[in-house]
Amino acid sequence: DLDVAIVKATNHVERPAKEKHIQ
Repeated sequence: DLDVAIVKATNHVERPAKEKHIQ
């Protein structure tokens, strides 16, 4: 679960806000 949270946090930083809304 911690790994998933870290990946999500990293993706949130690397990916633009627009892509976040798409997901």
